[in-house]
Amino acid sequence: MWSLTKFRFGAANLLLRPARLSVPSPTATTVRPQHTIPPELEQVAQEKDPQFSKMVQFFFHKACVKLEPRLVEYLKKNPHLTEEDRKKRVQAVIDIVASVASTVEIRFPVMRDNGHYEVLTGYRSHHCVHRLPVKGGIRYSLDVTRDEVMALGALMTYKCACVHVPFGGAKGGIRLDPCSYSTKELQSITRRYTIELAKKNFIGPGIDVPAPDMGTSDREMSWIADQYAKTVGHRDINALATVTGKPLHQGGIRGRTEATGRGVFIATNVFVRDPEWMKVIGLEPGMEGKTVIVQGFGNVGMHAAHFFHKAGCKVIGVKELDISLVNEEGIDVDELAQYKSERKSIKGFPNATEATTDLLEHPCDILIPAATEKSITSDNAANIKAKIIAEGANGPTTPAADKILQGNKVLVIPDLYCNAGGVTASYFEYLKNLNHISFGKLSFRQEAENLRQILKSVQDSLREAGVCVEVKPTEELSHYLDNASEADVVASGLKYVLETAGLGIMTIANQHQLCLDLRTAAYIWSVEKIFKTYEGAGLSM
Repeated sequence: MWSLTKFRFGAANLLLRPARLSVPSPTATTVRPQHTIPPELEQVAQEKDPQFSKMVQFFFHKACVKLEPRLVEYLKKNPHLTEEDRKKRVQAVIDIVASVASTVEIRFPVMRDNGHYEVLTGYRSHHCVHRLPVKGGIRYSLDVTRDEVMALGALMTYKCACVHVPFGGAKGGIRLDPCSYSTKELQSITRRYTIELAKKNFIGPGIDVPAPDMGTSDREMSWIADQYAKTVGHRDINALATVTGKPLHQGGIRGRTEATGRGVFIATNVFVRDPEWMKVIGLEPGMEGKTVIVQGFGNVGMHAAHFFHKAGCKVIGVKELDISLVNEEGIDVDELAQYKSERKSIKGFPNATEATTDLLEHPCDILIPAATEKSITSDNAANIKAKIIAEGANGPTTPAADKILQGNKVLVIPDLYCNAGGVTASYFEYLKNLNHISFGKLSFRQEAENLRQILKSVQDSLREAGVCVEVKPTEELSHYLDNASEADVVASGLKYVLETAGLGIMTIANQHQLCLDLRTAAYIWSVEKIFKTYEGAGLSM
């Protein structure tokens, strides 16, 4: 491992000092021991293939070990509480955040097109209800289990808190392979699932707002919104806000499709542009010329690759389940996306060669795992040559791999921050549905006219002073004046939200002397906000 006596990061500019162990006096009053990682989770730090649910719990408790003294200190605002009372209260809130509020398991029959019947199993889990509604995707996959949706719901809680999105965490899904069902069957299944959730009060604009996930898309969200609006929500003026990720004509928002991939780029750029962070890992600041490899060329990976390419990076490799492509001179990402759209696969793409080695271990500056959970384990972590890992997928790095990467000075930008662009854009869509108006509809024309008048005023003033020049808008300003859209508002809001969260995580990393352990910093950043919400409202919520 490595140490720094003076370690300054961008926004924080803090001087780190060696941590000092606090040894209690033998005569001191006995108090409750500090928070520790539960015994059943201790082995997760060494396991090659831990359960995803245990990974999330491990990262949470690891953060709480660091955070607890700060929370106890925060409760000194209540002078009537003794030191012991403060510690008990902190532990009580931590226990609440660590637990799942409620989970429903649903079984219902469906008639197939051939006349046969099947009984399907679905789930919906609400993790934390410190904020309502709760938010999380619905996935259709044979891997959907009760434990999985509970773990993903917990991750959604921390993800929303990380980027200041006022939702609790939730997740749901149905155990099925969507490729094995017709469109008619899937619609019937989705509508029945919606009704079952509504009967149990697990869906609604003020209760639970789902979104697309693995195996679902805007099509399924449209079915859910329609089913809710025409049944239990028929008197609810905000019925369309019961789900996000909808098609535009159903209340969706421009910019939502590419939001997660754009967010991966924004989150990475927050650190790449900072000279101090780049100095620690041995890279020059700035995106220009950086080499990038993407694992998974789906919605997240494809759009992330597009934005990195647009910023001047060279995408030299793309890894898919059936094939990996490499081109050291750079792959034209938009051309590859068009090729995959036409052929449903990247196999045979003419402007790259098939890789013969694992691209996760190929030399590059930035690696984007945007495919499946646990792609990076203790088996391959030591062989990874990337200096930055931007987690576009949920849980791509195991705790054991995380430790190896930190020891090798690899900067891992964690999933709960890095891929939060999707839920952030979903929040914007939710607000649009509640306000019943598109962003910018009332203001774009007026703002554009005001800017034109400002440019004209500057030009007139210069001419009166004898300076005969024509004041022209820049290319970016011209776009805003003539073509501003809702997508621009979403992109701007996304950048603000993620950059603000990134600077907060930097500060936490400094305050807790975490060096490159950004995951723990992000969890601390999130859990502290959740704690203050629960504590401020009372523990009987």
